[in-house]
Amino acid sequence: MNVFDLLAGAAARHGARVAVSDSRRSLTYRELHERASAVARGLLRSGRPPGARIGLLLHNSVEYAELLYGIAGAGMTAVHISYHLKAAEIAYLLENSQAQTLIYGNEFGDRAAELRIAHGYEPSHRDIVIGGTPELDRVDEYASWVQQNAGVLDSTGFERDPVFYLGYTSGTTGRPKGALITHRSRVLTAMAATIEYGFSDGDATLMCTPMHHGGPLVFVLTPLIVGGHLRIMEHFDEDEFAWNTERFGTSNCFVVPTILSRLLAGDSRPLERCRASLRTIVSNAAPLATPTKEALLAALPEVNLNEFYGSTEAGIVTNLRPTDQLSKVRCAGQPFFLNHVEILDAEGVPVAPGEVGRLFSSSPYAFDGYWNLPEATADAFVRGMVGVGDLARFDDEGFVYIVDRESDMIITGGVNVYPREIEDALLRHPEILEAAVVGQPDDEWGEAIVAYVVCTADGVADQAVAQAATELAAYKRPKVVIAVGQLPRNSTGKLLKRELRAQHWNSDIQV
Repeated sequence: MNVFDLLAGAAARHGARVAVSDSRRSLTYRELHERASAVARGLLRSGRPPGARIGLLLHNSVEYAELLYGIAGAGMTAVHISYHLKAAEIAYLLENSQAQTLIYGNEFGDRAAELRIAHGYEPSHRDIVIGGTPELDRVDEYASWVQQNAGVLDSTGFERDPVFYLGYTSGTTGRPKGALITHRSRVLTAMAATIEYGFSDGDATLMCTPMHHGGPLVFVLTPLIVGGHLRIMEHFDEDEFAWNTERFGTSNCFVVPTILSRLLAGDSRPLERCRASLRTIVSNAAPLATPTKEALLAALPEVNLNEFYGSTEAGIVTNLRPTDQLSKVRCAGQPFFLNHVEILDAEGVPVAPGEVGRLFSSSPYAFDGYWNLPEATADAFVRGMVGVGDLARFDDEGFVYIVDRESDMIITGGVNVYPREIEDALLRHPEILEAAVVGQPDDEWGEAIVAYVVCTADGVADQAVAQAATELAAYKRPKVVIAVGQLPRNSTGKLLKRELRAQHWNSDIQV
């Protein structure tokens, strides 16, 4: 099972249909198959072996799709690199993955030069630049390289590596780890997502999130299954989102909560312009705040809103379906298609409904372990099930609620406190827009509770937190309130609590 074969099959069935487009160009399925074949042929002719790691550093584009499938066709492994990273962080990923080549957009020429000069990056095969780079006196190497290797790939007679890409974790709790994501896991995930979210023949998918992340990489594949059109936005923009939806009739999209918040803000209310065609929205990365959800469903009352919980390692684990959105508050949903979920105590025994334990899952979508980290791989599995340190509970109907990250849990006065419970209480206050709760060293209690909040106006944080916290037991109420303009997040919208926690645990600050 290989992602390139998925493309080849789609090209045979839907050759003349538009497969992928961005603001500059579009390709039919036949053309996409031919150009991905050229990428694969070029990589193979260079002498790179099966399983060779190929770094990718570029914005969303048609070229990204070509490379995604072409690397797969060559039986090699993509290393997707966030363009938000600094040169030192990129150097770590390239070194850790032992990438042989970096393929990058010309807008990242300065960062590529810094990799070589400041960090000693020396690829075993020459890097490939997409687009002209006048400062380096280069033409568009990628375009000429693809042209030189034109021809449909004949993949018989060479070995293909089972690993589709190295999915580096976001590093919210330490150095990023490379998760081995197989072709089988992502092809099956795309097939299951197509069924779960009701995608159908010829649907158009709007790609508005960075394609270097795991979630979007699933929804890059789903159009192949139904012969759909993948419309790619280079960067997210509210008005462009609405224009693309109107112009191309996009019926579904994958988003993170911050995108929905931006679509609902302002006088133009761009989301309402999408009512005619937008049928399905799939959200991930963080729970949708109830006010955001209610505003979304008011703007698009007929939309099928889904929220899934998952991880790089486990894939999609649970999904909250449209029918349960308003009845199950801050809920992660039920186990996803073909996924078995257990919540275990410290001894590995399943807990009763309502009790909190560590969540584990097993499915065909799980990763194959961490690259060159056997101990971390062993720690991630229990009886063949994957766990990433999330604490959860079942309700009486079998719905899953993520309580918190095990690493985020606060122990105050010998009692376990889950920050998410406090954050949920704070977010119910109308003047609190965002909230993050961490622990701070305390001589008497071990840890004291600190609340970082983004509010609707200056000077209201202390009073708003005090009012919101009245529904909490006294030991759960924040001792320190810090008002901020925004909370630190990574490019997928995940909250970086380590940055907040470091301000306290790496200093002498005491309550």
